[in-house]
Amino acid sequence: MREHFKLLEGSQSLDFQVMDKYSKVWTFRLYTRKNDGHPKPVLTKGWLDFVKRMGLRVGDKVIFVLHGNHNDHLGILVKRNLKLLGSEHWGDL
Repeated sequence: MREHFKLLEGSQSLDFQVMDKYSKVWTFRLYTRKNDGHPKPVLTKGWLDFVKRMGLRVGDKVIFVLHGNHNDHLGILVKRNLKLLGSEHWGDL
């Protein structure tokens, strides 16, 4: 995510919006710990609401997708591994 989200110098967070397949807009905050030896980005604001509303479970995939005429809109997709008739398929949530 760091490649696509550039934090302003001196800033530790960035709010951004995504649209799900139901056309609902979600606002998330990308946060990077300032004094951590491993400054991994973390989604904070809005993320837990999204997880609960979508019923996410361990093993689900969350995919961020750039779209629009200039790749200026961000979408979010959720996939779950489903077992159907003995074989596995990734389905949309």
